[in-house]
Amino acid sequence: MKSLNEAESDTELRLAAALSAIDGMSPREVRFAEAVPGVMSPVHRAVDADCRLVECDGEPLFAKVWWPDLFSARDPEAVYATTEAVSSLGLTPRPRFVSASVPAIVLDALGDEWRAATVGDLRDSAVFDRLLAAKASIRELPAFPIERDVFADVERLAGTAPLLSAEEGAKCLEVARQAGQAIAASGVDRKPAHADGVASNVFISDNGDLQLLDFDEAGNVDPLFDLALVLNETHFFDESVWLEALERENGQATDGGLARLKAYAFADDLRWALEGALMDATSPRQGVEFLKYAQWRWLRCRLALSGWFTESDLARL
Repeated sequence: MKSLNEAESDTELRLAAALSAIDGMSPREVRFAEAVPGVMSPVHRAVDADCRLVECDGEPLFAKVWWPDLFSARDPEAVYATTEAVSSLGLTPRPRFVSASVPAIVLDALGDEWRAATVGDLRDSAVFDRLLAAKASIRELPAFPIERDVFADVERLAGTAPLLSAEEGAKCLEVARQAGQAIAASGVDRKPAHADGVASNVFISDNGDLQLLDFDEAGNVDPLFDLALVLNETHFFDESVWLEALERENGQATDGGLARLKAYAFADDLRWALEGALMDATSPRQGVEFLKYAQWRWLRCRLALSGWFTESDLARL
């Protein structure tokens, strides 16, 4: 590990400045090492922040320093508050320090007995059940400080992100608008949620325990949005699993509920396709495969509209 005064590269110097600026860390002996490089394909992790293992007077911690090129602005203090709330349930590492000006957050580090989950891990029925139970317990917490709306995100990005295909893009945007309007008209009962379906943001211990990481996207959402993100990651187009999960969530599986799950999954794919395309066009970090990730999410949008998420589903919203 390096001490802060041994930082050399631009990235390391930025990290050292961030950690030195955090109240409670600067007078102590702080050392750091790379935790995981940012990558969007074939897995999606550590893209929005420089992630480092940190020792503070010998205590193992984990630091995230958000990159300045992100289109979606982060609110570090809100991320800290939501992470702290979920850590009270024992479902995520405890946050320790935060800086809004840097911006950065420092948390307890997970030990070597923990590893990032794969989609294959989450498809295991026992692990899948534990994941859904963990997500459901978060919804019992008091409201989070941020409201999330995937349809608003799509609209925000639609005016700035390059479409990967003009004609199909216009169709996808129109379907998302119709779905968002229909869901808003029928009403949404918002609950606090992780609002993240990425498999690598679930960690599994050697004894099978789960931890949820990365609460950058957390906020108050329709619980079916939170569920849709998990299902879209773990059981893409597997309607039988979606119906079982819907019945578990709502007590019954209705056509309208299934249609809402599909609408949310489609809109989230579209949101990240647009975000990836925008980052490819604007980010100086061209070593990260933003375009490849955008194309993958774009393909799922097109597949959804080819027969999975239909006009009949829109009518059921």
